[in-house]
Amino acid sequence: MKIALISDIHGNAVALEAVLDDIKKQDADKIYVLGDLCYRGPEPKRALELIRGLNTEVIKGNADEWVVRGVRAGEVPEKLIELMNHEREWTVSKLEPLDMEYLASLPNSFTVPSRGQKYMDSTRHRIVYLMSLLLMLKMRYLNVGF
Repeated sequence: MKIALISDIHGNAVALEAVLDDIKKQDADKIYVLGDLCYRGPEPKRALELIRGLNTEVIKGNADEWVVRGVRAGEVPEKLIELMNHEREWTVSKLEPLDMEYLASLPNSFTVPSRGQKYMDSTRHRIVYLMSLLLMLKMRYLNVGF
């Protein structure tokens, strides 16, 4: 089975379209979205619409949580909180209430069916068994034989 993992889209709909085109050329059987969908990028609404149009499993990243409720003390250096919440306000201004509900409803984890059970979990912003691979493969596809 060939799966594609995408993450850290951050509202960059143009880059997301390029990645989705590449995934299509690679003939992936399934796409999983690993969070950070629309915060801080130029087209948060369009990026979110593209992801929702995939009709696939999506987990909530830390940036998605920040869009929903704001950045809190202790999550980033204190000197960045005001700036990041200002960026969050701009992102929220581009989204509809239903978009905000969608982001709020995203799960923190899901199970990927395979011969065994492998878990993807964004709790504390980690993908349990693919964490080191994701650091190298942001916005790229991954072939995994199950």
